[in-house]
Amino acid sequence: MTSISWANSEKRRLPWFRPRGITLIIGGSGSGKSVLGEMWSDTCRRHFMSKFNKQIPLSYIATLAVGDDPESKARVRRHRAQRADYGFTTYEIPLLFDLSEEGVTTAFDQVEGNGVVLLDCLGNLVANQMFAGEPIKWGSESLDISPWSHDLSAALFRLARSQLHTIIVSNHIFSDAISYDEATMRYRGVLGILHQQLAEVSDQVVEAVYGKGIFWKGGII
Repeated sequence: MTSISWANSEKRRLPWFRPRGITLIIGGSGSGKSVLGEMWSDTCRRHFMSKFNKQIPLSYIATLAVGDDPESKARVRRHRAQRADYGFTTYEIPLLFDLSEEGVTTAFDQVEGNGVVLLDCLGNLVANQMFAGEPIKWGSESLDISPWSHDLSAALFRLARSQLHTIIVSNHIFSDAISYDEATMRYRGVLGILHQQLAEVSDQVVEAVYGKGIFWKGGII
């Protein structure tokens, strides 16, 4: 297990690492996971620019469904200012599926391919998908969530196959209470399944904790 710290870093750059496909970054609220994802994306793009001697697209998929509440608007302003110097092209994709139809839409296809893409964050995307529009057709069992999570993971892997490197930021929500209502349990179940699927195929799995990135898989070369 390797740890890194990006606190008090003026340039906010990570040490060099070998990009191979997918990086999963998980952290709680205020853990610095978004900052780590932005730094990681920038370093990855610089590596590919040096390797291929050409410009590499740097894309940011924003999944937060911005409402009229001041908190959401303030969070968006903060995140935009935080990543302003990196040169991201931002795509606002809070939803993937049209829930009135079956199958996966091509929402990610608008993202420029053969580059580096940062999705921030998976937790918001899952919540938006679960609670927006028409109800999801769950299985017969109360927590039968695998069919829907499979569709979402397929969309994520489709995105990753179109890029040189994909960084996915997600929430850690599995240690903050003892019991939840059924909707929250389903949300946690979907997110947990996606974390497992992504961790299995990711080259790096990083936990953001108190200003440090702890590598549980892969690491800095």
